[in-house]
Amino acid sequence: MRATDIDFRMRKELLGRWRDVIPLSLKYGRESFHGLTEKWRNCGEISKDKKSIVKKVVMVVKDCLEIMITVKIFRRHPVVEWRGRITNIRDIKTQKIEQLNVFDFIFKSMKHPTLRYSLGARCTPSDFKPKKRILRRGSRAIFSPGGGRSSSEYLPFFNLELDESGVIMGIGWTGEWIAEFRGMEKGVHVRCGLKRVGMKLRSRESFRLPLMMLLFWSGDYLRGQNLLRSFILEEHTLRNFLQKEIRVAVSTWGGEGEDKHLRRIRLIGEKALPIDCYWVDAEWYGDGIWWRNCGNWYVNRRLYPNGLKSISDEAHRFGMKFLLWFEIERVCSGTEWYKRFGRRLLTIRRGLERYGWPRFDDMEDPRWYIREGRRNQMAGGERLLNLGDEELRMEVLEEVSRMISELGVDIYRQDFNVAPADFWRCKDTHERVGETELRYVDGLYKFWDELLRRHRELIIDNCASGGRRIDLETLSRSIVLWRSDYSSKCEAAQNQNYGLSLWIPIHSLGGFDIIQADEYVFRSYISPIMVFKMNIDREISEEDLERIRRMIEEYLNIREYLMGDFYPLTEYSENDDCWVAYQYHREDLDEGIVIILKRRNSPYVEANFKLHELKDEQVYRLKDVDNGKTWKLRGKKLMEEGFIVNIRESPGSRIIIYRGITHHE
Repeated sequence: MRATDIDFRMRKELLGRWRDVIPLSLKYGRESFHGLTEKWRNCGEISKDKKSIVKKVVMVVKDCLEIMITVKIFRRHPVVEWRGRITNIRDIKTQKIEQLNVFDFIFKSMKHPTLRYSLGARCTPSDFKPKKRILRRGSRAIFSPGGGRSSSEYLPFFNLELDESGVIMGIGWTGEWIAEFRGMEKGVHVRCGLKRVGMKLRSRESFRLPLMMLLFWSGDYLRGQNLLRSFILEEHTLRNFLQKEIRVAVSTWGGEGEDKHLRRIRLIGEKALPIDCYWVDAEWYGDGIWWRNCGNWYVNRRLYPNGLKSISDEAHRFGMKFLLWFEIERVCSGTEWYKRFGRRLLTIRRGLERYGWPRFDDMEDPRWYIREGRRNQMAGGERLLNLGDEELRMEVLEEVSRMISELGVDIYRQDFNVAPADFWRCKDTHERVGETELRYVDGLYKFWDELLRRHRELIIDNCASGGRRIDLETLSRSIVLWRSDYSSKCEAAQNQNYGLSLWIPIHSLGGFDIIQADEYVFRSYISPIMVFKMNIDREISEEDLERIRRMIEEYLNIREYLMGDFYPLTEYSENDDCWVAYQYHREDLDEGIVIILKRRNSPYVEANFKLHELKDEQVYRLKDVDNGKTWKLRGKKLMEEGFIVNIRESPGSRIIIYRGITHHE
């Protein structure tokens, strides 16, 4: 999606009103301060290139507290973002800092603004469900992730629709952020910042602040969503992934053992299946069940008598990347790390333990998503690796870095299956509320940055009981290969793709076995990275292999469209009696695809779909991938009247490819 002059003009007008100040706010001692009313010092431009202008501004509160903000204004995108540090520049303690918001501003609007947002990775059928709310005068909407993982209950992205235009806000903080929207007579008051902070800074002490992003759009709100997708793809996507893309991955269980992995890898390689990543998940380590052994980071020699290097070597021999699962932050009772690190680990006070799965697994219970998302224990007695402790972090970094090298890891998968917020609170003192979180989140970024620096071609896969850590900071350092732990139902996979694709371009899920899958199942899971399981316990026929190859090759033929602009063509629904369809459009190619999925209990045999973003007078050739049928229609007719698709089988699916053609074609 290309930005227009109107989009850039909106940004220019707002920045012109601010004039080198940042609309943040905080309470310092008994006084409240707002960036728009305080004096800022412009430190000048740090850098200026074809992509952006970067400059620094500084505000000093009471001759003691320095807030330094680095502002980035993008040339190709109607976006401004800033990140900062807060520092005590005196030799004495500051007064207490509270209510710290990196964004505090009133947007004007003649009509009631509409706020669009999405649920987080709750491990329910509603994961990433798109929502909207009208902000009338006196209304109030407050969001936070719950439990300290940044996208556990809500995504940290919000689209605020104003008068025929709007602004998308993104918060880059892999902890407990808060966003508040208050409806006013003619506008809305927005605050975004840290949910929990109340502390006095020691002499020369300094902390990182959350990243804040604003993207300006005009016209339809879906333009804004696609401008965001384009921006994230270009400016907040791990470079290593874009340079060495993973297209198709097979996900396997670490507890299967060496022989089974080698047989599967050789089957893939010898049959020339187009798979480019071999993934070994949990339970390859320690001496037993996976969720009780985090902290025993040695290869289970009972399962892997020749070590894991034999697996990675074989994957590499057939041209596949090797992905390996870790969960370093949760440290189980009695493990090597538990004994070695001892009191340096973060603990939970007795009586504050929270359990979800495996003790509580009723997903139909309305309490499920809270209990699952905010659990701080799995086995009991677990502690948390304190990433805010620099000495401890570096000791662990050395060990993880060594394993990446010795085991031949190309993709480091870091999972995180407990909510950290209670650990942070138990470590904080009354005068240092929020300190542990601030240090921990900063330590996480430093840990990943150093891994990427040491291993130049490494890709980090970010998992936290599914996609519970999706934000601008993690997206810049990692990819999301497992967006939800609610992974085994086709309709849920369709809805997750529908909801999450409105905000970010690259994500995946792999909860199905490709040996058993038909086209409907396979297409339900289509994402920019295709992930699936491959059960080889029974004999796989040549017919099975040919069907698998055909489905993967079909996917590879359409994959180039999946990171283009995204348009839902049907309403979001969790019912099993409807159709779901979405369009991916490549504006640069004037081509795209439509994926259509008819659910199992739908009584309808045909449906009409109107497309987006086409050129009125351009003629488009459409092709039904399933039957080879082709036809031509003008863009205006496709957008205003649409086209009809027939699907008699239930469930069923179709993929339509379209492209603009010349008069001679």
